Amino acid sequence: DLVPTLVADLADATVAALRGHTGSDGGAGGAPTTLEATVSRAIAAAGLGLRDNGVVPAPPYARQDRVRGDASALLGIGAQRVRDVLNTGSEQGRPLLLCPPAQLSLLSRDPAEARSIAFAPQAVRPVMEVRAGGLGPDAVPAAMVWTASGRFAGTLRLVPLRAGVVENVRVRTWADDGPLPGPDRGTTGTVPDPGEEWAQR
Repeated sequence: DLVPTLVADLADATVAALRGHTGSDGGAGGAPTTLEATVSRAIAAAGLGLRDNGVVPAPPYARQDRVRGDASALLGIGAQRVRDVLNTGSEQGRPLLLCPPAQLSLLSRDPAEARSIAFAPQAVRPVMEVRAGGLGPDAVPAAMVWTASGRFAGTLRLVPLRAGVVENVRVRTWADDGPLPGPDRGTTGTVPDPGEEWAQR
């Protein structure tokens, strides 16, 4: 249904532009607006509306008697499929490990420190009940983020590093002609410092 819907939207935009065309609304030079320029502006405005709002909402110039498909028909995004993906207990919602197994030992094992963020296309928001996948601190459901475009949905589970696996250092800069409290002569050095103004390496 996507291509026929887009074609019909462009046809409606063109018809609306032709109805409003008078040929007398010229620019600063006083030249009348051509029919081609009027249609070009209408198509450009339709493109901007599609970029900003997507294809699911009907544009203001669309005919009222047209039947418009939902997100499932236009984008192939079924609400039930999105629910299944967001449900981390389902087969489709099983977690996929994104970090190498060798780095697992660097991550915290405290489940209360994990953060879960569920995401899905804005297009399916009106036709589905949100059941965010994953649990964050204190068993709070994952935060929900609606993406402006795209067809992807899922849940990100972010796990912090274990305490002590990152060395905290502070970078100090000394003047060329001043005293150098650093380890060697030079203009910079790194000194272990658990305090403020630290960088991680």
